[in-house]
Formats: sequence, structure tokens, C-alpha cells
Amino acid sequence: MYLAQTMAARVGHDKNGLIIEPGAGTGCVTGALLKAGVAPERLLIIERSRSMVALLREKFPDIAIVHGDAARLSAYFPQGKHVDCIVSSLPFASLDAKTKGKIIAEMKKHVTDGKILQFTYMPGSEHILARSGFTCVSATTVWKNVPPARVMEFAARQE
Repeated sequence: MYLAQTMAARVGHDKNGLIIEPGAGTGCVTGALLKAGVAPERLLIIERSRSMVALLREKFPDIAIVHGDAARLSAYFPQGKHVDCIVSSLPFASLDAKTKGKIIAEMKKHVTDGKILQFTYMPGSEHILARSGFTCVSATTVWKNVPPARVMEFAARQE
């Protein structure tokens, strides 16, 4: 709950572009985003698990929920839409290098002036996104989460 609330608070509500949530799982972060005031029509949820998709569609009938893979983000992305934020709960530490590479390449295509929010349970490590062309602009440790987690905000690196 604390982790989801922290992530939702960092999204920003002053824009009207898409907020993409890959790996929504049971919808804890999705619910926090809605509670924080994100309009349902701004959300695009991408989830691999068929059973989680069914659960999410039941819990959040007004949100676009896609049964798909973050490594194929472009396949689900509505043409002409701008991405303000990707709110990721993807377990990068446990993904193989090829899958990580595909997901990060997809994020790079769609986050040009927006941001990525990613959490990690590995507070002392440099995140894969920081080594892949994104700049970590802030990090917050959520001590009340069990285990404690770090919410990191990344922006596209300006060359």
C-alpha cells in the first residue's frame, strides 16, 4: 500500500498524456493511481498473466487493460498518443538480458519527454534503466513497505 501510494504520488496530474502500467499484477498500483486522481481514460495497463488480466478487468472496468507483453509495447500503443509516465512494477532483476533489452527499447521509443517510475527492492544497486540511456532524477526509499523499497524516477537522457 505505501509503495503503491508513493508511486502514484510521483506520477503528476498536470498533463493529459497516457500513463502506462506494465506488469500491473493484482492492481495495487492501479488502484493507487485512481485514488490519486488519475483519470481512467489516461491509463493503459499491460499484463502478461491471463488470470491477472481477468482480475484487473473485473476490478477496473473503465480502464484499458491489455493481455500482452511489455516487450511488445508498440503493438498496443494508441497512435497519436503521448506518454507522460510509465509506472513499472516489472521485476527487471529477475528477467533475462534479452527480455530486459526488448522492454527497455520499447520504453525508449515512447518516453521522450515523460518519465518512468520503477521500484526496486535492491536499494544499493544501480538500476538497469540508469545503464540503458535513462537518467535517474530522483529516488525515494519507502521504509514502511515490507521489505523496504526504493521508487526511482527516470527521464530520457538528453544527448
